[in-house]
Parts: sequence; structure tokens; C-alpha cells
Amino acid sequence: MDVLQTKQSAVAIVIGPPPEALLPEQEFVTTFLSVTLDVQGVSLQLVSWNEIDKDYRYLNLALDIALVRSR
Repeated sequence: MDVLQTKQSAVAIVIGPPPEALLPEQEFVTTFLSVTLDVQGVSLQLVSWNEIDKDYRYLNLALDIALVRSR
């Protein structure tokens, strides 16, 4: 979080927790990431672990970031 504030970033790209993580992905996102980033005014861009090798996900990510930056 300190890095986001220091760099004044409007977007955080997070790669979802691996399958062996103790915390399910949805709980990780809703409990920790969404609340923390929303308070800071930072847009969360999540790449799920099971989509890490899918090219379309990165195109979608780039488009989402472009939309955030145009606001």
C-alpha cells in the first residue's frame, strides 16, 4: 500500500492467490483488497491464478487500465 501511495498510482494489478493458499480467492479479494483499495481510491485489477496463462486476460487488463486513466 505504501508503494501505491508513494507513486500515486490509480491502479493496482494483483495476481490472485495460488490454489494452495489457505484463503479462498473471493475472500481474499473482498475482505482484504477491495476494502483497502477502495478507501485509497485505487482501482483493483485482479488476474485470477487460473487465468494467468490466458492472453485475453492481459488485453482486458490493459483496456480496464485505459478506462481508469481516462477518468
